[in-house]
Amino acid sequence: MEQSEQEAEADDNISTEAARESAAGLDEDIAKAEKEIRLLQLRKEAAQLKREIGDLQRECPSTRPMNRDWRAV
Repeated sequence: MEQSEQEAEADDNISTEAARESAAGLDEDIAKAEKEIRLLQLRKEAAQLKREIGDLQRECPSTRPMNRDWRAV
């Protein structure tokens, strides 16, 4: 193999390795973004549930935490 062919092959190997490292970095970024999206979805769901609980407590005051121990005489 000529020297220029060896250099070209070495350059290709370096480029391939750099591409693999870059892809691995992108995979990590994607995984992190997916986790952040899931966290945002869970926070949104929690906020919706809190609103629903508030609505139900307004409709049915006896379910309010401060009135749970109250008993009619």
